[in-house]
Amino acid sequence: MIRDHIMYILNSKNILCLIYVVLVSSFFSESIAEGCDPGKKQLFFHCDSTVNSIIDSTFSEDFIKQLKSPLLEIGYCLTTLDSAAPTDSSNLNDLLMNLSFNYSEEDSIAVVLIGLQRISEWEENPGPSNPLLSLVYEPGEISTFLSVLVRKTVENLRTGYVCHLRIQSVPVGVRIKAETGLEGSTPLEWILPVGDMMITGELDGFESVQRKLDLSDPGIHTYLLEMQKRLFYHSKFIYPAAVFGLSAIACFAAERYYYSRYMELGREDYFNNPERFAVTYNRAKVFEGAAFTSLILSCTSLALTFWF
Repeated sequence: MIRDHIMYILNSKNILCLIYVVLVSSFFSESIAEGCDPGKKQLFFHCDSTVNSIIDSTFSEDFIKQLKSPLLEIGYCLTTLDSAAPTDSSNLNDLLMNLSFNYSEEDSIAVVLIGLQRISEWEENPGPSNPLLSLVYEPGEISTFLSVLVRKTVENLRTGYVCHLRIQSVPVGVRIKAETGLEGSTPLEWILPVGDMMITGELDGFESVQRKLDLSDPGIHTYLLEMQKRLFYHSKFIYPAAVFGLSAIACFAAERYYYSRYMELGREDYFNNPERFAVTYNRAKVFEGAAFTSLILSCTSLALTFWF
């Protein structure tokens, strides 16, 4: 009876642990799926309620689905704006794409507007203050209208908010790491959203370089990294080379001192004071061995300074 009860508790704990693992795994998988890839910049999307009510109830959903893949190709990760995003200080400088509907009764013209502004600006003045594009709505051709809207949105973003980065180096093959997570070897080309970016360049045998790239303007940006050979006295192995070298000098001096004292001892010292005779000789040999060992380590460290 007691054994069955214990087994029941253990099985219950296993079930609880399994449920916990499943929940945690699903949470992280959703987080990873919703997250942006390295080098991509987050672009929030907000749709005015009038758009779906006037055009179609699924218009905004279809617009997002068709827009996500082309935007990823030019460096933007489209994310639906939620209530927590505007209050998060890390998102205030991110761009917000606002989709709205404008109808003029006088002209009987319906226009779909897409505005682009910072989240911080949108909080103060919601609306298309910086219109990315405006397109006249034709109710009879909703599918064609949607595809044209997607294409023009991507074109306008590419023209005004995307840059083409080219990084070259002398010599070639420099490993480039960007703070956004992008990595590659020169010569390389990246399609990126506008904005500043810090990169680090590394190549064996050369000094590493860091540079802040100004990519605030759209278009083609070309940068050339001229790598400098790493000098041996800049190597981390120069310090053990110096320490072992000084140690070798000190040990050679001590060896000469005890060896000279050993040579001064005569036949009488050998028979009358054999202990002093042996101690002096052994100390000379010990310092001799330590001197050669330090010399070898110093030379090895000095040789490594030319590679590391």
